[in-house]
Amino acid sequence: MAIYISLVKCYLGVEYTCIAVYFACLFRSKIIKYISIFSIIPFWAFALYDYFKANSVGFNNMPAIISFILCLIFLIYYFFEKMSFVSKHALYKTISFWLCVGLFIYFSGNFFYLLFIMSTKDVQQIASMKTVYTIVSITKDIVLALAWLAHERNETNETIIKIPDGLNLDGDIPLTTRLNPNA
Repeated sequence: MAIYISLVKCYLGVEYTCIAVYFACLFRSKIIKYISIFSIIPFWAFALYDYFKANSVGFNNMPAIISFILCLIFLIYYFFEKMSFVSKHALYKTISFWLCVGLFIYFSGNFFYLLFIMSTKDVQQIASMKTVYTIVSITKDIVLALAWLAHERNETNETIIKIPDGLNLDGDIPLTTRLNPNA
């Protein structure tokens, strides 16, 4: 059992490392790329500290929860970054978008599963949460499998549509301030 727990803890670190490197390849911002890559070092330091503190027979969920939170933050930033640039290619036709949707389902489902499983002792509620966990895992697997059917186009500076400043495209929205009140 101790070997299994050690392998699971090691897998968690390797999984986070692979995901952080994958996100670094997706991001446009160099600062966020560096944050993604360099977040691996503190995560491994915390995971190793937790491993030796928990004496390798018990399993502490904190490294997994921190991994899921960091990955969710990276995913939210990825979606924000994708919304910030308008491209000639539809976002839903890219493999990276669907992979990130599948990963978002996976990480958010597992994050809340771990939080809720730690807070209850009710056997019926634990069985219900395992059912939800199974549905989340199956949904993630379906989305990730279907992501490979999409054709990924390379996005270059020529495919990004540049919208000039000052067009006032949101002029009909009543909550925005108008530059010219007489218009």
